[in-house]
Amino acid sequence: MTHRETPDFSSRKSRRRFSQTFFILGVFLILGWNFCQEDTWKALFTLTDPNRNPPEWMDKMEDISRTDRLLPGISQDMLENIQDNAPVYAAETRSLMKLWNRVNAMTPEEIRDASVGRVLFAQYAKQPGAYRGNVVRLRGKIRLIEKQNIHPGNRKKSPEDPTPAEDQAQKTAVISQVPQTDETSSQKDPDFGYDFDHYYELWFQPDDAPAEPVLVNTLEIPEHFPIGREISIPAVIDGVFFKLYLYEQSDGILGTAPAFYAKKPLWHYAPLPDGQTPQDSALSETETEADKKTSVIREIVLGIGFALLLAGIFFKFVEYRTRPPKPQEPLPDTIEIP
Repeated sequence: MTHRETPDFSSRKSRRRFSQTFFILGVFLILGWNFCQEDTWKALFTLTDPNRNPPEWMDKMEDISRTDRLLPGISQDMLENIQDNAPVYAAETRSLMKLWNRVNAMTPEEIRDASVGRVLFAQYAKQPGAYRGNVVRLRGKIRLIEKQNIHPGNRKKSPEDPTPAEDQAQKTAVISQVPQTDETSSQKDPDFGYDFDHYYELWFQPDDAPAEPVLVNTLEIPEHFPIGREISIPAVIDGVFFKLYLYEQSDGILGTAPAFYAKKPLWHYAPLPDGQTPQDSALSETETEADKKTSVIREIVLGIGFALLLAGIFFKFVEYRTRPPKPQEPLPDTIEIP
């Protein structure tokens, strides 16, 4: 009888098998570590959340048969001198004021009814004149929110406004897009100025063109939306397209982004762990340093435990493959048959 030889790692086949096993173990270690991350749990939870996608009616594409495309209260004459691929010039400020004040005076339902539907990035980026003044529906992710204050000289005067001396002391709050204008302009024209004192810049990543930034200026944001840090919040927004806006990127290079003006997001989504509201879960800014440290420690402990479990399985496998065969009793030389 032939006995099975004890396997070892001397042969080429055994070394290749050992290398494959070691590689698979490394893949499991990496996957195990990522699985123990808190963000991974949240992502896995959202995959089964039926509310992670907007209602179907929000995804309806542009109604090309619609004739009343301009925002109600806005005339085509106001938009004829708007220049694309440029910042907002002083000559365009009055048109922008009228447009945005009109948006501010409308209800979200009125803006929704005025929307022409969802429009793809390539359409309004390549044909800005065809969509200027139209309420366009955008779908994508909010990546950054910045709060901007309206310069006092560009606001409508009211009894509560500060005196000229106080106004001079407040001139440090300058908005990034709306150019400053002569103070005498607001004194001569009672309709000059914005009806609000601040707004929010939303840098938006459209689903149909994720590599192209879109600037959405909105008057309101949901409570607890994080300001000034990178985020990824799925959202649907109805905004009025104004122009292709020229801006300076973080690296100093000039870029162009379609600029929209809206009242607030029509819909947004954030995960709902532990039965909390969307704002309390992924968007809360009140997380303490102690909570962060506890989260890190938990992830490290879980990662080490998972790695030890996989290491134990691996060594048991190696032990099984390299153990010597059980000795077998030799067969007798003769067999007696009754």
